[in-house]
Amino acid sequence: MNLHQFLLALRGRLWVFLSLLGATVAAAVVVTLLMPKTYEATASILLDNRDEQSLSGTVPSARERIGFMQTQMDIIQSQRVARRVVEDLKLAEGPAMEEAFTRSRQKGTKEDWVASGLLAGLKVNSSQSSVVQLTYVDRDPKFAAQVANALMDLEEEPGSNIDQAMTLISRATELNPGSAFAWFISGVLCLIDGDGDRAVDHLQRAIRLDPVSPLHGIASAHLGLGLAVQGRYAESVRILRASSNLTARAQTRRCPHARTRRST
Repeated sequence: MNLHQFLLALRGRLWVFLSLLGATVAAAVVVTLLMPKTYEATASILLDNRDEQSLSGTVPSARERIGFMQTQMDIIQSQRVARRVVEDLKLAEGPAMEEAFTRSRQKGTKEDWVASGLLAGLKVNSSQSSVVQLTYVDRDPKFAAQVANALMDLEEEPGSNIDQAMTLISRATELNPGSAFAWFISGVLCLIDGDGDRAVDHLQRAIRLDPVSPLHGIASAHLGLGLAVQGRYAESVRILRASSNLTARAQTRRCPHARTRRST
């Protein structure tokens, strides 16, 4: 079949092609009209590690800069940061949200459930520069802008260092789950952040992993503090008393030649 014959065949079935084209356009229009509108709110954050440079006195390598940027992006997309946005904007309050959470039958707290929903609409991108783009997608343009701005404000807060520390120690426990010291540091950070439940869990892991070294007594003392945060005061007092004896014995073993002198 040459070109002339092909054009003749196309002309004979022109109405078929036009019908298919019209149906495709109509379907696209209907789908566009039926789909809910979504809006994107974008915020830009300039990230740098000048503090690390000033401490070390050296310029970080390209690999270190990439690692720094990736850590910051992980923090922005973490459950902890999303939960703080939920708390700041009071997104989990109200009877409607309570009813929706009950219908979902999800485990955990209502705040964590709402935070997980926020993360589903969040996109974090970066180029070769130190600028990170936060994009939040939602059907409500005002709400999308509020979430994007709240995330940007949290990243710029001085207190965001605790989030960075939590992200790093979380990676450490994932890479080396048998490290008692890593679980101990994670427990201490949870105490600083006021999360008594996680603090107790992580400190108990540290104690189980290292039952003999001086770290055992120190971790036990912090465990007592975590129990107090939970409101378990009787257990807290018992653990603190026992840990003080453990710490004293550890110090005595470190100084076997120490002598005592009675004052007159």
